[in-house]
Amino acid sequence: MINRRWIHFSLILLLGLPMFPFTAAGAGKPSFALSLNQSTMETGEEVLVTVKGEQLEDLFGYEIRLTYDPGRIRFKSASALWPGFSVPDSDDDGEVIFAHTKLGKSQGEKGAADIASFSFEAKGAGDAAITLTRIKLVDS
Repeated sequence: MINRRWIHFSLILLLGLPMFPFTAAGAGKPSFALSLNQSTMETGEEVLVTVKGEQLEDLFGYEIRLTYDPGRIRFKSASALWPGFSVPDSDDDGEVIFAHTKLGKSQGEKGAADIASFSFEAKGAGDAAITLTRIKLVDS
């Protein structure tokens, strides 16, 4: 009788445990996405790509690495979207590296925030991929 109760209790515990609200694995980790100001463009037109972060926790600085198709678009510039000091961007035939940091006793970014913007110009017709390949984060 006791063994049956123990087995019942064990089964209920094993089957019911996943129903309890636990923090999901990976919750609280920052995530990043690219946003375009327009989805199509003509030759010579400019597109602005914004790097957006979510679930940020005390983001004080960063280094962003983007890759793109240099046959279809041309990199023009990069800029930070909050005050601080930026390292001049480097563009090496399809790869852009841009770094920025806040200064002094500034508070780090928390929650959701636009981080940086990148300007590209269309060189010709066709699809052009822009990919966020790496982002390094610095907290305060």
